[in-house]
Amino acid sequence: MAQVYESVTRRGPLPPMFFLGALLLEVALHFGLRVGPLITSPWTWFGGIPILIGLVMMVVGDRQFKRAETAISPFDQPSALVRDGVFRVSRNPMYLGMVLTLVGEAVALGTPAPMLVPWIFAWLISIRFIRMEEAVLSDVFGAEYEDYRGRVRRWF
Repeated sequence: MAQVYESVTRRGPLPPMFFLGALLLEVALHFGLRVGPLITSPWTWFGGIPILIGLVMMVVGDRQFKRAETAISPFDQPSALVRDGVFRVSRNPMYLGMVLTLVGEAVALGTPAPMLVPWIFAWLISIRFIRMEEAVLSDVFGAEYEDYRGRVRRWF
């Protein structure tokens, strides 16, 4: 366990900072690369649906971590394996919530360039955080995590 955890103790920007950057990037791309709309009003209002679902998933996931009294930071060692609630649908509901929020914002903006950001964000989060977190969870919780991993998909 020590070897995996030692590699995790490095610090850096946390996922919410990457999320905030992605939200701002979508807006910058929308106004900076102003191309004709891909989605027009009133259809852009449908972006509110994934935004709302995404925000709910993030808040509920955060509350479940707090209730379980386990670390929410990917750089801290977890003390509990949360498997109920939104974690029955996805092993990463907070990251999924971020991606859904980005999808919703891209739809609400309606232009093509912001539509790329959720895909890039999901890839970046996967290589920067999820792989590391999965290694730590496997190391800390062993067969219990592997069983959970076999039953619940990474995203949904």
